[in-house]
Amino acid sequence: MEIGKVMSRALVGVSPRTPASEAEAVAVARGVDHLLVLDCGDLVGVTSLTALHQAGMRATVSDCMWSTVPTISASASVDEAVRIMRVSEVTCLPVVAGGLILGMITRAQLHGSPVG
Repeated sequence: MEIGKVMSRALVGVSPRTPASEAEAVAVARGVDHLLVLDCGDLVGVTSLTALHQAGMRATVSDCMWSTVPTISASASVDEAVRIMRVSEVTCLPVVAGGLILGMITRAQLHGSPVG
C-alpha cells in the first residue's frame, strides 16, 4: 500500500519561535499529535504534543523540536515508512514531493494499516 493512500492531509504548522504552550494549544484544538515546524515556508523540524507538554514555561517550539526530519514520498510503501521510522527512531514522517509537503504519516496510522 502506498503512503499517499493512508497519510493524513490535516497539516498544522508552527514557527520555531512560537511559545511551546501556544503550540500545544494549537495541536489540541486541531486534534493532532504532531506539528510541522516551518520557517519562511521551509520545513525545519517536527514537534509532538508530548514534547510540547513537557517543555518548560518559557520554552519555544525550537526548544522541543526534532530538526533532523526524515521525509518520505507519497508513492513509497508502508513497509518503507515502517523501516524509516524504526531506523530513524521517529514517530512521524512528513510526506513530500518536489519540495512540497503533501501530508504526514504517523506510527499510529501505520499500526492501523495492514502492514504496520
